[in-house]
Amino acid sequence: MNRRNLFVCLLATTLVTALPMASALAAVGTPYTEAAFAAAQKQNKRILIDISATWCPTCKAQHPIIRKLAAEAGNNNLVIFSVDFDKQKPVVRAFGANMQSTLIAFRGAKETGRSVGDTDPASIAKLMTSNMKAPQPAAVQAK
Repeated sequence: MNRRNLFVCLLATTLVTALPMASALAAVGTPYTEAAFAAAQKQNKRILIDISATWCPTCKAQHPIIRKLAAEAGNNNLVIFSVDFDKQKPVVRAFGANMQSTLIAFRGAKETGRSVGDTDPASIAKLMTSNMKAPQPAAVQAK
């Protein structure tokens, strides 16, 4: 085997083994934009904000859990937005997040729950379902 063939074989082997890992580390959901978030809120959708960093081991542990839970039947209408902790600092600050691995649930404009550093599937599932019910309108007081 000549050097070129050896190089091609090594490159192919590296790519085949690295691709599954790359998809496991990829962000969950769609990239956050202010316009998309505002549109989802206006439509009173169930929303999960995933603030993560590519280097964060906790975030890497959360993502397969979130993907699995999002695929369950009751979560087919859940909108997940990914916020890059390092590249979207103004967004991170706007959400009041102090660190990566922060998950924030919304129903429309109302925040329904928040967790930081959680990798327990049961508590992430609870957070993801905290926004199942539509918020009740405020009671009108008679004057």
